[in-house]
Amino acid sequence: MRTSDTVEAGDERARPVSGPDHEGRFRAGAWGLIRRDDGRVLLLLHARAGVWTLPGGRVEPGETPKEAAVREVWEETGLRGTAGRLLLVRHARAGTWFGPLRRTADALHFVFAMDVPAGRFADFRLQEEEALDACWWAPGEPVNGTDAPLPALVTAAVEAAAGRLEAAVYLEDEEVR
Repeated sequence: MRTSDTVEAGDERARPVSGPDHEGRFRAGAWGLIRRDDGRVLLLLHARAGVWTLPGGRVEPGETPKEAAVREVWEETGLRGTAGRLLLVRHARAGTWFGPLRRTADALHFVFAMDVPAGRFADFRLQEEEALDACWWAPGEPVNGTDAPLPALVTAAVEAAAGRLEAAVYLEDEEVR
């Protein structure tokens, strides 16, 4: 998520947001779920929110959510991949929270399964402006040795990627609908 979509907790001023807002209705974001052959999922510790999440961010003008997922994964991790199956769509309401950050506009978030050849994992590089840390998380285990909760976006996307759900997941108010 780009910082222009959020304000700090306690900050009542709405910051100007760059780029189009899809006709005033919502902002769009896209994430990529990268799984290794052993089932571990790449998570990043979001620099501003302090929350473990998937690599991703804003859909830029003129690009599709799938294109944005590929670009964001590359920008944040250095990994080149291909966006595959849509795993999840989430509607996040303005005023809801992402860690200590409050969303200033409604948003639609798309999560895609990302195919990154195993031989490319050596290309990984952390973009420190976006993420403080990274880990390969084994679903069902604590994240990087902590008891940090994961956003519903991550847990639902992992369930979809593992084939435990028949179709893409729709999240509204952080609940599967």
